[in-house]
Parts: sequence; C-alpha cells; structure tokens
Amino acid sequence: MLLKDSYDQLQLALVKLTDELKHTSQTFIASSPGEFLTGDAGVEHAASAIGNLWNSGVADGRHTTVCIGAIGVDERVLALAQHVNLCKDRFKAAVQILQDRVKGRGDDAPSKAWKNKVTRNALSDLGLGRLSLRLCNRHIPVLDYQPHTIGFSYSSGGKSIKRMTRKKVLAELEALGFDSAGYQADYDLIKGLPKGQALAKVTPLAGYYKANIFREKSDLTKTIPMFLPILFLNERPEAINHTVSLPVKDDWKRTNRGTRSDKKLAEEALIKTLPIYPYAK
Repeated sequence: MLLKDSYDQLQLALVKLTDELKHTSQTFIASSPGEFLTGDAGVEHAASAIGNLWNSGVADGRHTTVCIGAIGVDERVLALAQHVNLCKDRFKAAVQILQDRVKGRGDDAPSKAWKNKVTRNALSDLGLGRLSLRLCNRHIPVLDYQPHTIGFSYSSGGKSIKRMTRKKVLAELEALGFDSAGYQADYDLIKGLPKGQALAKVTPLAGYYKANIFREKSDLTKTIPMFLPILFLNERPEAINHTVSLPVKDDWKRTNRGTRSDKKLAEEALIKTLPIYPYAK
C-alpha cells in the first residue's frame, strides 16, 4: 500500500504541474541535437517528458530519453515542481523500504538481483510493470531566480576504473545471485587466481548533457547535469540568453584514462559475468 500510495501521490503532483506549465511563456526545449522548440510546441514537449515515467519503445530501463532546456514560471508553479521532487523522494523511499523488508529464499541478506525481482513483481501486481524507476528518481532542476545565461554542452562519459582484490570480486559475484554454468566458471577462475593478483572493474560511463548557468553576467558558472528541463523563476520580461541549439553529442572526443607504465590494464576482460580486467605485467 505504501508503494501504491506514494506512486499515486507522485502522479497527482505531476498532473497538477504539467497542467500549469501550459500557461508559461519563456520556453526553449529539445530532446535531440538541433534547434530548440519554443512557445506552445516547447511547453507541450516539456510537459510530456516531465510527466512520462514509463519505459516505452525499449527493452528495459537502461536507455531513457532526456529533455533539455528551460521554462520560466511563477512562484506557484515553482512550488508545484518542488512538490513533485518531494513525491519522487517519497516513492524512492517506498521502493527502498520494500527491498529492505525482502528476506528471500530464507536468506537474511538476499542478493541485489533477488531484491530487484521482488520489486518488479510488486510493481507488476499494481499494474506498474513497465514503470521506469530511473525516470521516477530524476528530479526537476529548480532555480528560484531568473538566470542571465544558460549554455548547454555535452560531456562524454569516459569510464570508471575501480581497483579490486580477488576477495572483493568473489563477493560481488556472490551478490549477483546468478545460478548458471557461466557464472560458476567465472567464480572458479577468480578463486583460482593468486591472492595478490591486481584486478580492476571497468565500467563505461554514459555521456550526459550539462547546463552552465550564470545568475548574473559577472557571476561564476553553476554547472548541473541535465535530464529534465530547468524550471526558473520568471522575474523579468526580457528573455534569458541561451545557446541557439542543443549541441551534437561528441562521444568521438572520449579519451582513455591514462595508466601508469607498470600498471596497464589488459585489453580483454578476464570473465564474462562482470567487467573485471587484470593488470598486465
């Protein structure tokens, strides 16, 4: 019931906010590189993105759309957006409470995979099987002032390299809770390595758009990652300065992390279950 109630409150808050967005004026919105949508078209696109909490047209929640830009609103609409963010926090807490209460298979510390399965089953029972938890968790950026300038740029994700011991890798494999021949072979391979073997977990990081905000012309830049449009307090009639169009994603500029000459990673992963790489000698 806590899960359902928190979701219903979030949906109600979103409906109130998106209805009020129709009365706004300063708007520039885009979901792909190119010129921003403005006016009614921009508001409609933004409201649709803000109100969408579902996985649609994709196999799972790992790939979700973004909506970049900004909308000028009054204090009342700004408060509605802040309430939406609060409802998102409450729903996220309800999901966490459900996972914390899961015992699963008689184990006091069930695997992450098992917890996620129980959560998905609970959402499916409520008719929310295609709900995107990632979209539910994304806050709407809120500014209680009208900025002087907003510029947008794309940041390539690169990669995360986390040094791991053999013991830590074995613990992560156990936490996955997989039961397959491939998992067992990977587990045995890691277990058979020397105790002092240096390993690393390499995780590609997705690129993202970011907003570079100047409150006043002479102020320092405030930079925030962008997934939903910024709602700012529309204090002045003049339009804020912003880039003419959303820049093209420049993944091709991604650079590899530098490595010490005596600690370079091998070119291929050691196992298939996790992206674990050995250090080449």
